[in-house]
Amino acid sequence: GFLERLAKAGFRVGLHGHIHEAQPGLFRSDMSYAGRRIELLGAGTFGAAGVERPPGVPLQYQLLRVQGHSLRVETRRREKDNGAWKPDSRWEQGPGQAALAHYDVILWR
Repeated sequence: GFLERLAKAGFRVGLHGHIHEAQPGLFRSDMSYAGRRIELLGAGTFGAAGVERPPGVPLQYQLLRVQGHSLRVETRRREKDNGAWKPDSRWEQGPGQAALAHYDVILWR
């Protein structure tokens, strides 16, 4: 009920954590073609110990950039505790296309 009330009020983005892995999600409150929706941005973890993260998931964070009518979500990773932060190209674009280190969310039209 809470997310549905936010969607009806015009919210477009929700942030959540504690899953320790970057993931996009979608909450639809109206299943019609032009239905209301909230993009749920699940960030990775900036500092959780390896035993708390899913196997093979590096330390991560997301940088959010508002550009006009869209939000760009850029994902960064660090493989080793003292290693460098670098782009985390995990967002698949389709067969034969390289994965990107970002994805875009349309905020309004």
